[in-house]
Amino acid sequence: MNIYEAISSLVFYGEKEGLIEKEDEIYTRNRIMTVLSLDSFEDAEPKKDAELEDILSVILQYAEENGLCEKQLEAIVLSLKENRTSGDYE
Repeated sequence: MNIYEAISSLVFYGEKEGLIEKEDEIYTRNRIMTVLSLDSFEDAEPKKDAELEDILSVILQYAEENGLCEKQLEAIVLSLKENRTSGDYE
């Protein structure tokens, strides 16, 4: 499963489980793409029988391979440091 199939599958899973409405499909896909720093989307059929764990594994692997986890971790650490120095975290 490639990243586009994983995104389509995750959106399908969300609809199937009642987590999102059909009319929110494009918005949800676009939000996932933003988080993954994807500028375009290749149409891909969802793997309708895919397990959530498998879908998320593909997405996490993509994020790790593209340095997205490191960027998010750095942002969290920086935010925590800023909060500590501003007195918000004492």
